[in-house]
Amino acid sequence: MKNKEADINNLLELTDVQPRPKPGKITLTDRMEPPEENPLNDWLYIGILAMKDIAKERSVEKVACIGTGQGIDAIVASHVFRPETIYATDIVKEILEPVKKNIEGNIESQYRPKNIFYLAGKDCEPLPEKVDLIFFSPPPLMAYNHSSLNEGIVRTTIIEAEPYLNITDDSKDIRLKWSTLPQYQFLLSAKEKLNRDGLVLTLYTGRIPFEATEAAFSSAGFSIKVRYQVIKKQTDPQFLKEYATYEKEILVNDTFDFFDYYKTKKIMKSKGFDIPGIITGHSDISLKNLLKEAKISAQQAYQISSEGKEVAHIGYALEGRPNTL
Repeated sequence: MKNKEADINNLLELTDVQPRPKPGKITLTDRMEPPEENPLNDWLYIGILAMKDIAKERSVEKVACIGTGQGIDAIVASHVFRPETIYATDIVKEILEPVKKNIEGNIESQYRPKNIFYLAGKDCEPLPEKVDLIFFSPPPLMAYNHSSLNEGIVRTTIIEAEPYLNITDDSKDIRLKWSTLPQYQFLLSAKEKLNRDGLVLTLYTGRIPFEATEAAFSSAGFSIKVRYQVIKKQTDPQFLKEYATYEKEILVNDTFDFFDYYKTKKIMKSKGFDIPGIITGHSDISLKNLLKEAKISAQQAYQISSEGKEVAHIGYALEGRPNTL
C-alpha cells in the first residue's frame, strides 16, 4: 500500500497544543492508524488533554510513548512536557523509520528533546532506563488463534490471547473474562520502568465493566484515576466482528457495552451534552445507567454497523500510579 500524508492540525488546534507542532503533517504507512477526520472521535483527543493537565502539575524529564503508532503522541509530548528524553517504541519494527521522520519533522529545533530514541518491542521491555511518564493504549481485546494480527492496524485493537493464559488459572478471573490481562501485563512492565513518583497514562475502553479495568490496575499494584471520559463513535467498525465473536464465544451470557449512536446522541442532548465529546459529572456507572435505553451488545453493534448505522462507546484517559516503587 502506498504511503499517504495526513494532516493533524485539527487535532492540535482542538486541544490547543502550545507551542504548536509544525507543519502538522505526517506520513502514514499501512501499519499506522490514520487520525480521525473529526478529532473529537480521536482517542488522542483525551490523551492530549490529560498530558496537558499533567504538565501543569509536575515536571516530566523523560517520557516513553509505548506503541507510538504514527508518532503523534511523541510529537505532542515534546511540546507539552519539553522533556530531555523521549522513547518512542512499537511492536511493529518496520514503522520506526517513518515514525522517526514524522516525529522529527514536526518538532522545531528549539523544542526538540536532547535525546529521542526509537525502539522495537512489546510493552515497556525495550526501555533501557526508568522514566517519569509512560503513555500507552493497550490493545483491548484478546483473540484466540487469530491469523491476521500482523496485517494493517489490527494490533491497535487485538492481541494474541495465548501469551496471557499462564497469568491466571482461575477461569472466573475478571481480567481473563473481560480481556484486561494485556493491560495488567503492561502495568507490571511499566512498574519496573518508572522513576519514583512516575505515572502511566493509558487510553482505554469503556466497552467493558469498569471493575474489570480496576482489577487490572489494583492487581498490578497501581491506583487508578479517570482523567477524562468521552462518548465517541466506534471509529474502527471492522473490529466489531471480533467483539461479537468474543462476546458469543467467551462472554456467553454477558455483553460488551456498546450504544446505538443516534439514541445516545438524543439522550445526551436532553441532558445538555453533545457527542462526540467529553462528559463530566458522571461516574462510569451513572453514565451507563443513563444510556441504558441505548445500550446494545457487540453482536447487535456488528449487525447495525453492517447496515451502515453508527455505534458509540465510552472511552477513558486513565492515570495510574504505583502504590509502591
